[in-house]
Amino acid sequence: MSTPHLSDSAEQRAAETFALEAVGKKFGVELVRRKLQLPDGSCVEIDGGTEGPPPVLAEVYAHQGRLKGSQPDKVLADAFKLVAARKLAFPCGHARLLLVLTDDDAARGLRTGWRKPALKAMEVEVVVVALPADIAASVRAAQKRQEMKNADL
Repeated sequence: MSTPHLSDSAEQRAAETFALEAVGKKFGVELVRRKLQLPDGSCVEIDGGTEGPPPVLAEVYAHQGRLKGSQPDKVLADAFKLVAARKLAFPCGHARLLLVLTDDDAARGLRTGWRKPALKAMEVEVVVVALPADIAASVRAAQKRQEMKNADL
């Protein structure tokens, strides 16, 4: 068996699967990866979705601890993708949007400051799914392995 590349995200993918299943149980739906066709012929992939009614669209960010650097931007890009998918793929504009995170510390920046009212105005719900200890530990270990460090000059 080969050693995974330092940037491999298998642990985060496993955590995302767990989180989608947990959110699905919470809301009584089955969230499955979806590829939505947009009016111009392009497609957008969503981590989890349902047909509805109402349709539910979810993006998951499996991270432990406070978001740093460009990570908050990545999460906001996920929220923007959800809003765009609702507007373009559901002409009635009615779909429940869930931004799923796997740690309260990671979600904290979305629940304060300008991001909180912005997400609310766009009708994007921030949902936190607590990971089991073993999955959380594997995500933390992967994050440590994946840390980018500047080489000493």
